[in-house]
Amino acid sequence: MNGAAGAVASPRALGRVSPVAWWLAFVLGASYALLALGPLALAAVVALWLLALPRLLGAQADAFALERAGALFVFVVAAEAERLDGILGLRALLFCVVALVGAGWLWRRIADVRALFSQPAVVLFGLFLLLQVWSGWMADAPGLGDIALVRLYVFEALLVTAVLARRPGGRALVPALVALAALMALPVMAREILDHERLGLVITEGGELRAGALYGQPNVAGIALDFGLAFAAVLFSDGAIGRRAFALCSLGALAGILATASRGALMVGIVIGTGAWLLQPGSGRAAGRPRLLRAVLVIGGLLLVLRPAGQLLARAGDLFGLEDLSRLQEATMALTGSPGEMMDDDSERLELITEAERRIAARPLFGWGTGAFMNDELRSHVEFLEILGENGAFGAALYALVLLSIGLAVFRLPRSRAAAGLLVSAWLLTHFHNHNLVETPFMSMPIGYVCGLASLQKG
Repeated sequence: MNGAAGAVASPRALGRVSPVAWWLAFVLGASYALLALGPLALAAVVALWLLALPRLLGAQADAFALERAGALFVFVVAAEAERLDGILGLRALLFCVVALVGAGWLWRRIADVRALFSQPAVVLFGLFLLLQVWSGWMADAPGLGDIALVRLYVFEALLVTAVLARRPGGRALVPALVALAALMALPVMAREILDHERLGLVITEGGELRAGALYGQPNVAGIALDFGLAFAAVLFSDGAIGRRAFALCSLGALAGILATASRGALMVGIVIGTGAWLLQPGSGRAAGRPRLLRAVLVIGGLLLVLRPAGQLLARAGDLFGLEDLSRLQEATMALTGSPGEMMDDDSERLELITEAERRIAARPLFGWGTGAFMNDELRSHVEFLEILGENGAFGAALYALVLLSIGLAVFRLPRSRAAAGLLVSAWLLTHFHNHNLVETPFMSMPIGYVCGLASLQKG
């Protein structure tokens, strides 16, 4: 992802389009075409992207060649391509291969792994995951083995991301890999929405036309697109991609989020996109424009267009039979100061939050044990409530130290501190509409990336 990747040009200017853009257009189009063959073609789509990565990465191709195993691990996990196991009937074969590849690469980079443990955030996050396993064991939770295995995989994803960020060229390679993994979801989502009967993926809820791609759940797919956009914002801030490329990444992420109909993902995505444009590198007209004036212009323009955009989404949903798009109008209204409709239409989640609060009050110190909310099918959709309810005040206190240490890691960065802060903000905001952050490997990548860069600083 280099330069004007994916730029759209007039016929006269076609010769100036980056080769990366041609490769990206080809891979997106070929992926969509392959999916006409059905869900089994998803394996071919993933293979196509893996083969094309050296071309798609542009200036980061050399770093990719030097760290191929770690880079492939990051891409596959960020795309949740391990879910092909279920689609292809492979049990957990692909999962085991990916986990072993990551572990082997970490062993070869053991000096970098040791350096990471100088970071309080890495140590505290690892301790928190151990606490979650201990909590499940003390509560005699069903599926304790799965709880432990998932937490181990989450920590492995954090370590691989952090080590790769430390390696030569890793500062740009990691964001490029995560952003491309998110873009890989777009052709799959297009097939789900436009040709869902042929594709036949079991990744929608109750027959609703909400795309989930390989992530298996629309809200999780929306989060992956948010993180992909946030990592693209890091590249934009560092000057690794230009404005046209970032604008197209933003449009791609927006299109994918619309396909998921995830209100939380839309709200976080708008925050990320707005923050990224406010933090854009100072060049051209932006160089001579005061940052405060730029903020007023961007935020003012956003507030002007959000409500009509939401109304347009609702009408488009009615016109094309995508009723779930009307959910997104409520999110745009909430961002402009009118959260009433969103609250009225979210009574189920409010009831779950109320039930979570009741359960927290019943066992405030150590909670009900990791996995209790999942086993009782009472997920609260708020990560902080999940931690309080399952791990109690003790677990919540340790997690608060994790958050504090991540903030300190961002503060230690001499370069792109604001962009890293935006990346961590995307991760933090996701806590308010999701409960899977400590049990989904790709969701640990933002903090892994920040910890990796922070570990390079001396003193």
